[in-house]
Amino acid sequence: MNLCKLRFPTTKQLYKLVIAACIIIAISVLLQNSEEMADNDAMNQLRAAAGENQQFNLQLNQLKLKHTDNWLKDIQHEVVEIPHPHENLHPDNLTLIDIHPFTMEINQDICNISNIALVTIIHTAVQNDDARRVIRDTWGNPTMPGVNTRLVFLTGRSEDPDKEAALKTEAYQFGDIVQGDFMDTYHNLSYKNIFGKLWVSEFCEQAEFVVKTDDDMFIDLYATYNVTRQYLKHPKYLQDEFILCPKWYGMTVLREGKWAASYEDISKEEGDKGYPTYCTGWIYIVNPGTAGRISEVAQTTKFFWIDDAWVTGYLPKALGIEHIDLIEFFVMELERIILSKSVQNPEIYHRDYLAAPNARNFEISYALHKYAEWCYRHNCYNNMYRSKDNISDTDQIADLLLDKYKLEFKSES
Repeated sequence: MNLCKLRFPTTKQLYKLVIAACIIIAISVLLQNSEEMADNDAMNQLRAAAGENQQFNLQLNQLKLKHTDNWLKDIQHEVVEIPHPHENLHPDNLTLIDIHPFTMEINQDICNISNIALVTIIHTAVQNDDARRVIRDTWGNPTMPGVNTRLVFLTGRSEDPDKEAALKTEAYQFGDIVQGDFMDTYHNLSYKNIFGKLWVSEFCEQAEFVVKTDDDMFIDLYATYNVTRQYLKHPKYLQDEFILCPKWYGMTVLREGKWAASYEDISKEEGDKGYPTYCTGWIYIVNPGTAGRISEVAQTTKFFWIDDAWVTGYLPKALGIEHIDLIEFFVMELERIILSKSVQNPEIYHRDYLAAPNARNFEISYALHKYAEWCYRHNCYNNMYRSKDNISDTDQIADLLLDKYKLEFKSES
C-alpha cells in the first residue's frame, strides 16, 4: 500500500526524455574519449621509457582490461547447489496473526537449495497474471553467475472459481506462486504481508536477504545483490533486527478516503502523533530471522489493516527495531529511472536507483532490466557499485545535468 499518487509520463514526455538522454550520453562519450586520449598519451610515453621491457609492457596491457567484462570474473565464485528440501509444505501448526491453524491453498518448495542470496516476495492479486508474466520475463530472474536467487508471487484467495483454477494452473506451470487461505482484499493486506514473513521464515529460512515488493514495480536485483553484501556482518543483520528500506517519517493518519483509519483502529490521541516511521511498501529488505520475529509479534500486537504502517511501523516499534534508510536508491518517478538507467557508464558518474514503478509494462521493464544487467557486468560508476567516499564533486558534474533536464522537463509538462 502506498499513499502517494503516481504520475506516469506521456508519449511526448518520454520522447523528451530520450532526447535528453542522448544529449547526456553524447557529453559522457566526449568526456570518456578525452580521458582515453589522455590515457593513451600516457601509455605511449611509458612505452617509450620502457623500451623493450616485455614484463613492463605486459603490466601495461593489463591496465586496458579495467571496466570490461573481465570484471565479472572477479565477482564470480563457484556455488555448490546443495539440496535443501522442505519435507512438509502443509504443516498444521502455523499461526497467521489470529488464524490458527493457518493453511495454504498453494505451496511449493521454491527455496529448495542451501545457497540463496536473494528471495524476492512479490505481492500480487489472483487475476494479475499479465503483471506476473512481465516480471518473470524481465527483472524477476536475474542472471548472476555463482549467485542463486528465488522469485515468489504471494496472494490470497479469490471468490471467482475460474480465476482460482487459472491461478493453480499457472502456479504448477511456473512453480513460483504461493497462496494463503484468506480472501485477497484491501482490508486483508496485513494478512498477506505477514503471510510473506511467515512463509519466508518457514520455507526460505536459509536465504540471505528477502526483498519485498509489489507486482507493479521494477527492482534492480543486480544492484540489490551488490548493495546488500555490505550488511552480511552488520550487527542488526546478525541480531535479526534488520529492515533496510526507504523510510517515511511523520506520516499523517488519514480519517477519510480509501486509506482512512477509524478511531477504533487508531485512537485520536495516538493518531494525532502520526504513524511511526515505516517503510514504503514498494521495496524493503529484511533477513528471514527478522521476518520470523515480525510474524510472531503480529500475533500479540493490536491488528491494523493498513499493512505498510502496521507491518513495517508498529510491529518493528514493538520489537525495538530501527530501520536502515534506503531512500537514496528509490525514486517514485518512472521517467527519472528510465533516464538514469539509460546514461549509466563505467567511466562517468551518474546516480542510479534500485526501484521504481514499472506501470506493469513489458517494454519498460525489459529495458530497465537490460540496463541493470549491463551495469552489473561493467561495474557502472554510480552510487550502487562504487563507494561514495571515492566520488568527488568533479565526478558528479555530468550527473548534475540530469537534475537540470529533470527540472526543465517538469516545468514544460
